[in-house]
Amino acid sequence: MGYSEKTVFPSQFVSRAAEHHCDLDMSRTMVRGQGLLTDDFGTLDQQACRRLLREALGVEEDAFVVLNVGTIDMRKGADMFVDIAKLFFDGEAPSRPVYFIWHGAPDVHFHYAKDFIARHGLEDRVRLLPSTSQIEQVFLGGDLFLLTARADPFPCVIHEALACGLPVVAFRNGGGAPELIGDDCGAIIEMGHLPEAVAAIRSYLDAPDLLAEQGRAARRKIAQSWDYASYCADVYEVIRDSAKSVPPGGWPVLTPSAPEPHLIAMRGCLEDLAQLQTMGLAHLDQDCLVALIDGRFGEQADEVVAALRALGVRYHLCQPAEDTDAARATRLSAFLSNPRPKRVTFINTLQLLSPAQLRPLSIPKQAVVTGAGIGATALYARLTSLDHLYLTDPALGEKLIWMNPIARDIIRPIPETNPVSPTKRS
Repeated sequence: MGYSEKTVFPSQFVSRAAEHHCDLDMSRTMVRGQGLLTDDFGTLDQQACRRLLREALGVEEDAFVVLNVGTIDMRKGADMFVDIAKLFFDGEAPSRPVYFIWHGAPDVHFHYAKDFIARHGLEDRVRLLPSTSQIEQVFLGGDLFLLTARADPFPCVIHEALACGLPVVAFRNGGGAPELIGDDCGAIIEMGHLPEAVAAIRSYLDAPDLLAEQGRAARRKIAQSWDYASYCADVYEVIRDSAKSVPPGGWPVLTPSAPEPHLIAMRGCLEDLAQLQTMGLAHLDQDCLVALIDGRFGEQADEVVAALRALGVRYHLCQPAEDTDAARATRLSAFLSNPRPKRVTFINTLQLLSPAQLRPLSIPKQAVVTGAGIGATALYARLTSLDHLYLTDPALGEKLIWMNPIARDIIRPIPETNPVSPTKRS
C-alpha cells in the first residue's frame, strides 16, 4: 500500500481494521463499496421465481424461505445458520411453514452443518443445496436473507439480496454488511447472539407489512446508490485524479453497457436468416442485435454474416466452447443478462432455454419455430411464457391448441420460406 497513490477499501469496517493493524497514511485512502455486480440482477418476475423455488423445493405455496448463499464453511457461519434454525423450530410453532435454505459449494473439511442437520432430524426444514447458475431466481424466490458470516469485508450477496427485495438479518462486527443494511433494510444483531437472530426472523414472519416495507426500501437503496456502473465511474475518477500524467490521446470515456432494445437469437444458417427477413425484423427493427449462437460451428455462418452485413444489421458471432446445445445454451443465457435486453426473439433457438429459465423473464418474448428442433411437448412447456409463437407447421399449431386452448391467443402463422443466398439478396 505504501507504493499506492490511493487505496480503496470496500467498507468502513475494513478501513478501520487496516488502520488498526497496518501503518498507513489514512489520508491516502477512501471507502467505496463495489455495488451490485450485475446491474439488472433482481429484475426477473418475482412471482414466477417464488413459484419456481417452491416447486423445486417441493414445499407449500405459502412457505416462508430464509436464505443464505455462499461457501458452506466456518467463516460464512454455516454452523450458526443451522444452530439458529434448530432454535427457531424448538420454539413456538410458526404461523406458516418455514424453511432454511443455503445454496453454495461445501468446504470438504467442514462437516458440522450437514452432521448437525442429520443428528437433529432437520433434513426437510433445513437444506444445504449446491451452487446454481439460476441464483437470481433463488434470491427472488426467498423471503428473508440470514447473513451469518463471521468475517466478510462487504459481501456481494447482500447487494443481491437487497436488489431482490429481501431484508437482511446480519451480525454486527462481522464485516461491512451492516453499513449497507442500515436500520431500514434489515436487522443487525450482536455477533453470535443466536436467540436474537431467531427473534428477528420471527418478527418478519409475523409482520408481513414490515417485511414488504423493508423489501421496497432495499430495492430503492440499491437502485439509487449501489449500481456497478456508478462504482466503476467513482474508481475511474480516483485513477484519473491520482495519475501523475495524462495518457497519450487523453482519458477514454467510460461508457456503461446499455440493454439491447431487441435481441434476436438464431443459428448461423440460411434457414433462420430467411425467417429473419420474412418476419421483417431485418428491415423494420434497426435497433436489433442478432446473436448467432452457433459461432463458427455453423457451416453457413460466413454466408449469414455476409448477408447481415449487407442488410446493415448488427450481429454478434458467438462461439460456444464446444459444438453442443449445452454450450450454446450457456452463450444464450449470458446474452439474457447484464444487461438484460428489453425484448427477445428466438428463431429456432427456443429449446436452448428451459421452461424454468424462460418463465421468469419479465420482458416481451416471441419465438419462431420452423423445423424439428423442438417438439410439441417441449413447446407446450414453454408456451405460456411467450407473447407470440410463430409456426410454419399448422398441424403443430392445432396440436398445441388442443393441448392448451390458451395457445390460440399466442400462436401466429408465418409463410413457408426457402433459404435465400446472400448473392440473390444483394
